[in-house]
Amino acid sequence: MLKVKGACAGYDGSQIVNGITMEGPDSKIVAVVGANGVGKSTLLKAIMGMIPLMGGSIEFDDKTISGLSTDKVMQQGICLVPE
Repeated sequence: MLKVKGACAGYDGSQIVNGITMEGPDSKIVAVVGANGVGKSTLLKAIMGMIPLMGGSIEFDDKTISGLSTDKVMQQGICLVPE
């Protein structure tokens, strides 16, 4: 299961995502839905290790993956496609 706990992320010191907490159950498709500019892609990029977290944590199968490089995240079996 993918668990996002209090995730904060952004670019160049500007926080875009602030305190997101969610769980994605095993073998299920989960959608992140929202208006333009609310941080959907930023959240997905943070989960994939494409940008660093400014706070919070991300776990997959009870292992912390926040701080891992994108290739290491993918090796865990996670493949999200930010637009």
